[in-house]
Amino acid sequence: FDHPWEKTALGWYRKIFSIQEIEESKPLQWFMGAMILFFYATFYKWIETDIVTRHAYETNNYTCWPYFQSCGEWYFLNLPPLGYSQPLLYMGFLGLMLLSAYLMWKKEWVLAHLILLPLWAWKFIVVFVLSGTYGTLDYYDILLGFVFFFLPHKLFFLQLTFVVFYFVASTIKIHPSWIAGTYFSSLEGGIPLFKENWTPIATNIVIFSQMVVSWLLLLKKSLAQRLAVGWFALFHLYSGVIIYFRFPSVALPTLLILFGPLYEKKNIPIDRKSFFGWTLVLLIFLFQFVGILIPGDQKLTLEGNNMGLFMFEANHQCVSTVEIVYKNKS
Repeated sequence: FDHPWEKTALGWYRKIFSIQEIEESKPLQWFMGAMILFFYATFYKWIETDIVTRHAYETNNYTCWPYFQSCGEWYFLNLPPLGYSQPLLYMGFLGLMLLSAYLMWKKEWVLAHLILLPLWAWKFIVVFVLSGTYGTLDYYDILLGFVFFFLPHKLFFLQLTFVVFYFVASTIKIHPSWIAGTYFSSLEGGIPLFKENWTPIATNIVIFSQMVVSWLLLLKKSLAQRLAVGWFALFHLYSGVIIYFRFPSVALPTLLILFGPLYEKKNIPIDRKSFFGWTLVLLIFLFQFVGILIPGDQKLTLEGNNMGLFMFEANHQCVSTVEIVYKNKS
């Protein structure tokens, strides 16, 4: 395979980041397009939040990771009226997204990859270095992006990592609040679209689906594999009623691209190039169980939550009412 950039710096870049896999794979090409959606869903919110701005640092309104407790000293962005650096940065990112989409249309996969990489790097830095505030939903596209941008055997490890996400997310639900359904039944409005006596059935179906049914996604194309895709597609559409748009905008396109009409079952890689992929999968499992191993009821303390994929915990919803009694007893 002769490429016009084979003996240039871009040729080196193409080889190091295994971009030939993208050139030869429709699912990977579509997934690169989905990455633009992931970045947009993130930066649409970030452009107007002051979590990592100079104002947040000066007013002591920020949170750092334990391993980098001076993170606020590195904040350099400002929001109006104090400055325009933050919206300027994110509008620049929007320009890069549009440019990368054009390059994908032109099938210039090396340049499209190169232009999207700084967006992934910025999100990684904000979530894991500059702030301890962002939730674990951001880990999905960060880790999937890490596989896509850096690792060989991209399609296999994207598929495996996504299924592992389902499985480890099910482990946090082995708790009375999910098994008995009390997390939802104790909410003011209950579980959406279901009557209260159906709540334990619905929550246990979710646990079983994530723990067992998710592995059917990795089968060869079959009725069971297609039914699993359809089930999780419905699940993600329904989940948006509870957790809104952010997570389904990542999970649903990933599910349909990796396991839908373009699904390609890949052989299990066991060569030297697969070492970092298998290491990532192992680390996902290890970090997921950090919070579980911490003494005490992790659902109440929330200790270790940011170390793994933790979303639904103890019911912290509070609905307060005030009753005023007038002199006339009304």
